[in-house]
Formats: sequence, C-alpha cells, structure tokens
Amino acid sequence: MIEEITENVKDQMSISSKFQEFHQLIHQGFLKKLQFGEDRPYTKVDFSSDLNNRLDILNQLHLLLTTQKSLDVNDCEFKKSVLVPIVLLCGENVQPSDWTTSQHIQISYIILTVLKREIFKEDSMTKIFQVHPEFLQWSLTELRLKLGSQNEWKNYPGAQYCFSWLLRQLNSFQNLPEFLPFVLKFGDDWEIKNKIFALHCLQHILENSTKSDLVKFGYDQVLKSTLFQLLTFRELELCKVTFPVIFKFLKMCWPKIGNVQFLIHFMTFLYTRWRFVNYTKAKIVKIVYIQFIILTIYFSKKKIIEKFVKLCLHLCYTKLLSF
Repeated sequence: MIEEITENVKDQMSISSKFQEFHQLIHQGFLKKLQFGEDRPYTKVDFSSDLNNRLDILNQLHLLLTTQKSLDVNDCEFKKSVLVPIVLLCGENVQPSDWTTSQHIQISYIILTVLKREIFKEDSMTKIFQVHPEFLQWSLTELRLKLGSQNEWKNYPGAQYCFSWLLRQLNSFQNLPEFLPFVLKFGDDWEIKNKIFALHCLQHILENSTKSDLVKFGYDQVLKSTLFQLLTFRELELCKVTFPVIFKFLKMCWPKIGNVQFLIHFMTFLYTRWRFVNYTKAKIVKIVYIQFIILTIYFSKKKIIEKFVKLCLHLCYTKLLSF
C-alpha cells in the first residue's frame, strides 16, 4: 500500500515537472512588455534583438511536443497550464508582423497542426473551441490579463494580434461581450493602424453574427456611433476599410435603425465626407460614396426614406459630374 502511494506521488511529481518544462519554455517565448509610452508607436527595430531567441524557443517547443508521451487532452491542468499558453504563443507568431519572419509563421503553423491532429484529434481550431468551450474561455481570460487594461494594452502588441487570430478561428459569436469590448478599445485608439485593425476584427464578427446577437446586448447602437465617428477621419486607407464594415452593419441592422432621423444623421456625415472628396479628388473615394448611396436605397423600405435617398443620390451624381 505504501509502495503504491509512493509510486503515485512520483507520477504526480513527474507530471508537474513535465508541466514546468513546458511552462518555462512557453513564457520565455512571449513578447516582452513594451516599456515606452503609448505616444510612441512601436517599430520592427523594437523586436529585432529577440527575434532569433523566440524562433529557437518555438523550435524547442515543437520538439518537446512531438517527443513527449502520454499528453492527455482530458487532463484539465494540462490543458489550462500548457495547451492554452501554447495556442496563445502560436497566435502571437502565426501572422505577418513586426516581430515575426516567415520561419516564425511556419513553425507556429506546424505546432498548431500537432495540437490539432495529435493531441486534440480534431481537424481545425474552430472545432477544438466548439468541442472544448472551456479552452476558449481560458484563452480569453489569459488575453484579458494583458488587453484588459485601458492604459497598458498597447504594451502587448503580441496579445492584440493573438486576439485577432483567435477571433478568426470562431464562426459564431453568441456571447459578444467577450469580444466586442476589445475591438471597441482598439478602434478608439489614436493610431490609424489600430482603427483599421479593429475594423478587420469587426468585419469578421459581423459576418458571423446575427442582428439579434447585436440587439440583445445593445451593441447595435454602440456600433452605429462608433462607425459613424470613423467617417470623420480623412485617411484614405481607413476610409477603404470603414465603408465595407458599415455596408455590412447597415444590411444587418437597417430595419432596427431605419428611420428618417437616423438617415438624416447618416447623410450629414456623408456630406462632410463629400467635402473631403472635393478637396482630394480621389476617384476611389468618390466611387465608394456612390456605392454607399446605392446601398442605402437597397436597404430602405419606407417610401419616404426611398424618396429622400433618391434625392441625395441625384445630388451626389450632379456633384460628381462637376469634378
């Protein structure tokens, strides 16, 4: 009896030791917290000194995963302490960025493939998050530790990119409060690249959500205000990303917000943008605005709104002929 207890203790110690080896290796591979203020955007130089070291860690992690035996996906401690950090580490390195090379991206994909096929026995990360919902919750909890702060989230660009990658592994968003606060925070930043980043995330959420999902949590009104505010910016690269997202949003929520007061508010913003178009004479923006007005007609259902929008379209066409 004593011998059996001793063997069990030894087994537990060996498991803990194995977890510790994974744990130390993984956390050495995460991007270090940036130490400068948010008023100074990061550049590729800020990550160059640690580039090769992080690649070595990813290669070591891959070797450790493929040589270890008896990795049980049903072991909650193993999933939470080892597999969640591995997925988050790969999420930091699986996309082109200022801290990755093609080698980082390649080995990250290889590690994720090992996790999917050899450990979870699934064919995609989407399926893993569906079958193991607690795995998604643990991942979001870890990301929240870095991205949850209003003042410090920009010090963790790797976590931001990881969130974007994780988001794209999901094909439904029934619990939007778990995701949209991050996106709104990114979009509220002063840097244009973070606004564009937020819009790409929002595009994916809208493509995989329903109107009832937005209305249930009151995010239809929040997104309306946020997207309209983005129309006040003049950067062309931002405009080209903003309009497709607004198209999608209007298509989902127009019956909810399709009234004259809303449309007048909407056209006021468009008028502001037309003045910018007249100033820049940028053809791509002019075309986008014509498409925008045509879509408002498509989405309109009340005759009074249709007449109002047709008038605006006529004025828009007349204005463009003057360029």
